[in-house]
Amino acid sequence: MPESPIVVSLKEFTELLIRERNVHSGDWAPYFRFGLNVANINVEYPEGVTNMRPASLVSLLELGIQQFPEPTPMTLDAGKVNPKPKPNRPKKGGKRSLTKSRK
Repeated sequence: MPESPIVVSLKEFTELLIRERNVHSGDWAPYFRFGLNVANINVEYPEGVTNMRPASLVSLLELGIQQFPEPTPMTLDAGKVNPKPKPNRPKKGGKRSLTKSRK
């Protein structure tokens, strides 16, 4: 296990998911969904005084990629980073078709 975290940029994250999910077209950017909750928490001040204060808690609920209708500075073109594979074509000099007759 690595001693430091493995970190990727948002563009790298987007490219990884485009490849992982086998996406071949469209403009895609990172997507994050956060949850917001509130709670009362005890806050300790440097003077040693503790007071209860309202606080907000932000949690990461989902992360992914979403498609955009047109390119933006955050999007990647899936057709460029993960082009659709070309179909295999028979090589020249391979087996001949049986339907053609020789003269």
